[in-house]
Amino acid sequence: MANTVYTVEEYELQDGTLVTLKPANIAVSRKGHELISKLGETEETDDGIQKLLDIICLCLKRQRPEFETEEVNDKGEKTGKKVTNYEVMEEVFDLDTAFKVIEIYLGVKLNDPKLLELAAEQAMMEQAARAQAEAESSTS
Repeated sequence: MANTVYTVEEYELQDGTLVTLKPANIAVSRKGHELISKLGETEETDDGIQKLLDIICLCLKRQRPEFETEEVNDKGEKTGKKVTNYEVMEEVFDLDTAFKVIEIYLGVKLNDPKLLELAAEQAMMEQAARAQAEAESSTS
């Protein structure tokens, strides 16, 4: 009998369907952490939500292929590339479930109060640095 070193949990989505959550393999984990690092670059809420959904899609696309759709170019032609199906995912996820998927799959707790406090401090420091740079450039 084999032993596992991780736990597997089932969570219900907003549409009543279940997803099985377990730690991601190394390939998904690596790509997921790259996407998480880009979350801090977003300035608008919608961009942040889309990046969050991209991460969840990466984690769950094998279980739920409908989370991806084929990309369509400006001419209305399919490009053959798969992209996140935001319409479907926005209907079945709330923020708490989204954060739980990322926490279990990638081991990152995005809604951790300490992490949020640190992110807010960093954003304030970056804003102060930009303001100082603008002030220095306007005086020269």
